This record gives sequence, C-alpha cells and structure tokens, in this order.
Amino acid sequence: MENILKESDEFLLNEMDEEVLNDVNEEEGEEKKKKEEERVKKAQALWKAVQNEETKHLTTRVAMILNKYPETRNSDITLQIRYWQSYNGLTGNSVSLENLYKYERLTSIARARAKIQNEYKLFLADTGTRNRRRAKADQEKEAQLLEKPTHKIMNIFADETGKTADYIIVGGVWFLEPQRMARLQASFLKWSNEQDKKLPSEFHFKEMDNRSESEYRAYKEFFNLILKSSDMVSFKAVGVNKTKLKRMKVTDIVNTMYYQLIRMGITHEIQHCLQLY
Repeated sequence: MENILKESDEFLLNEMDEEVLNDVNEEEGEEKKKKEEERVKKAQALWKAVQNEETKHLTTRVAMILNKYPETRNSDITLQIRYWQSYNGLTGNSVSLENLYKYERLTSIARARAKIQNEYKLFLADTGTRNRRRAKADQEKEAQLLEKPTHKIMNIFADETGKTADYIIVGGVWFLEPQRMARLQASFLKWSNEQDKKLPSEFHFKEMDNRSESEYRAYKEFFNLILKSSDMVSFKAVGVNKTKLKRMKVTDIVNTMYYQLIRMGITHEIQHCLQLY
C-alpha cells in the first residue's frame, strides 16, 4: 500500500511540474467538486514531499525554500537568490553571465511559487503582498484584454429562390467591413428619402416596369450605390438540382444550402486574403 501511495504522489508531483513549466491551466469545463478534490490531493502530496525533503521536482524545491525561509514568500527575487544558493551552487554576491544560462529561470520559479500559494494555499505571503500581487495581476489581465485583437466581423444578407422549381439557389450579399456597411446603410436611407415615390421593400427585376423611366433610374441608382463600395462587398451563391435529392425535404435542402453558403463563402474569403498577402 505504501508503494502505491508513493507512486501516486510521484505522479501528482510530476503533473505539478508539467503545469508550472508549460503554464497549463485547469480546464474550465471541469466540475467544481472534482477540481477541488484534485487540488487537495496535490496540496497534500506537496506537503508530504516537503516534509520528506524531496528535491527531485522544481515545485517541491521551491516549496521547501518557501517553508524554510519565510521572507521568500513576499519576494520572487529573494526566492530566486535562495533557490540559486540552495540548488544551483551560487556563492558570493554576483552571478556570471555564463551561469545565468545555467541557473533556473525566474519565470519558472515565480510560476511555481504562484501555484503553491494561489492554488494549493501553502506558505502564503503576508496580506499586503497578496493584495499588491492581486492588483497587479488584474491590471495585466485588463491590459491583455485591451490589446487582444477583435475578431473580424462579416455581415451576410441571404435569401433563397426556386423552391418550386428544379433548381434551388441560395445567394447572399457579404459586407466585409462593418463600419463601412453602416455608412452604406446611412447612404441608402438618405437616398430613399430623396425619392419622389415610395420604393419597394425588395427589388425584383421581374417586377420592374421597363416602360417606367423613373423606376429604371431608381433600380440603377440603387445598384450604383452598392458598386461604389464594391471593394468591401461580395456576392456569393450556391445552387442544387433538387430533383436529385428526392429523399430530402425542401426545407432541409434550403437549410443545408445556407450552411454551405456560409462555409464555402468564408473559405473563399480566407483564400482571397492569403492570395493578397
């Protein structure tokens, strides 16, 4: 039984080092109870390793220094110096440039200290230091969020036709720049308010009166407004012969085609960007 416990503790200690060195975080989707049980097991294994003066792992070496030298709990620099003195052979008050490449990095030591104190709740810093570190961590997190690039947004307006014919087509107008699309919408609104007669809610070429000069002019102006922004507007369409898909309902075919329009359209835009750059 003792051997099994030792092997289990060794596994937990190896896992701790892996998390520290690779900066691995716990998976957010795990159940809270399971995560807490795992945390307690690791904390107990770490405390047992410190009592047994186990120095095989980075995490246990840092924990032993935190336990032996309380002043290191409040300063990562002090902790680093003590670590170098204890495990890297540092003597005197200076470090050669050559040894800087050999000694344990401050980032690894600080990560191990943070995990021991913040996650396992062992060898805690004093209240003032904890508050300062928490405030600094919050500031860094906020800065990272501000610097994080926003995801590109594309607006797609799509419709289908031909549900009662042999071929069904789903087409859409893609606006690739949200800000310019908003300006284009404002231009459409201004233009529509300037028209002499009420415009249709949808433009259908088959319903256009070829004998009406004003209607022809309205259709032409409408599309000219879009063409002025053609560098950020894209039209895409997909079609299928529904007579070859007799086992599928028309609604299912249409829904699948909308999905394919978006999937293939995004792929096309990505390939286009790669060609440009």
